[in-house]
Amino acid sequence: MNLQNKTIHKTILNIVLVYLTTTILLIVALATIYYNFQKKELFSLTQSKTNIEANNIIQQLQKLHLDYQYGDIILYPSSDEFRSSLYDIDQKPIYQEFVVKNIDLTKKYWTFKDNLYFVYKVQPYYLGVAYLVIQKNQELLIYNMQKNIIIAMMYNVPLCQDQYQISFYSTS
Repeated sequence: MNLQNKTIHKTILNIVLVYLTTTILLIVALATIYYNFQKKELFSLTQSKTNIEANNIIQQLQKLHLDYQYGDIILYPSSDEFRSSLYDIDQKPIYQEFVVKNIDLTKKYWTFKDNLYFVYKVQPYYLGVAYLVIQKNQELLIYNMQKNIIIAMMYNVPLCQDQYQISFYSTS
């Protein structure tokens, strides 16, 4: 009888371990899928905001270009939410709020470290500006997204188990 109890306990322990392992793997897989989805959504939202900002900056450049008189001091447009840099046709900087070495203006966007960069061609050229590059720091946004996923994983798993326990033991 004692050997049979040990075997039953060992079997139950093995089943529980397999259950826990598969549950954890499932949660990690779902969190990874959700993280990638949220990251794409964040990129899309940032891209739409930078498109609006780029149009605003280009309009301001156009107004500066039309109002410019020889000898005027040019105050290039800037933004509180984004940082921008302006480049001429030879890809030399005209105005920079950030510095990136080996900038590639042939791409529409790229990431470097925690920053996302978007490139916009300015046509016609206003004040010699051919390219507008907008930088958005993503570090805080991605950190908050990761934190929210971890919190959801920690608190939703026990809630789901409680819901199942209630439904299994409910008499109604």
